[in-house]
Amino acid sequence: MRKLTISLLLLMMLTGCWSSEELNDQAFIGVLIIDSNDDGIEVTFGVPLTTNLASGETSGSASGGEVFGYFSRTAPTLEEAIQKVQGDLSRRANIGQNRNIVVGRRFAEEGITPVLELAARNPNIRMNTNMFLVDGYAKDEVAKATVTSERFFISLLNKYVEHRTVLQTTIKDLMLSKASGGDGLLPIIKFSDASEGAMVGKSSTVGTGGAAIIKKGKMVEPILTPDQTSAAQSIRIN
Repeated sequence: MRKLTISLLLLMMLTGCWSSEELNDQAFIGVLIIDSNDDGIEVTFGVPLTTNLASGETSGSASGGEVFGYFSRTAPTLEEAIQKVQGDLSRRANIGQNRNIVVGRRFAEEGITPVLELAARNPNIRMNTNMFLVDGYAKDEVAKATVTSERFFISLLNKYVEHRTVLQTTIKDLMLSKASGGDGLLPIIKFSDASEGAMVGKSSTVGTGGAAIIKKGKMVEPILTPDQTSAAQSIRIN
């Protein structure tokens, strides 16, 4: 009887954390988009709309509508903007699963330091999160883009990094270059006018560009061409 009681107690200890949070109560952030405008910093959460997803359907269509949603708010600081977007969501934002941050050109020119400082203070933001630059207003470009080869825009970014199509730059890389006084590189995601026959409601396609130079936390000229970026990527790998 004593052995049975001990066995039952051990089994009860294996049932998992009794304070776990239901997955249905979380919004998993797929991409974090940051822009600067005249009113401050605009933060956009790119969130897969799980209620609209259905197996076998292609990107941009689902039985209940779009399969990816964008939620944006503007505030004087990055932290305030993030809090405002969280307040608009019906679920708790889970930023710990995010692997990609996309920033607009104006934000990069004014300085990416707020992102680095936020990552240093927030343990939910991973140091190996990839960062990309859009030569324009990032939210507008990403939201209207057509992604044909992957289901989601975030999947495309992940593939670019996995196959070394772009120069991989993480938050940690930019932190180290800023701390050492060196220059960092930010890979550019290029958006081009869509050709005839593109998906209705979409106006551009996604591709890779060169890279922007980050000096003391701010983007400076000139922008590296794709060939120059490839050379820099080869040097880094070797």
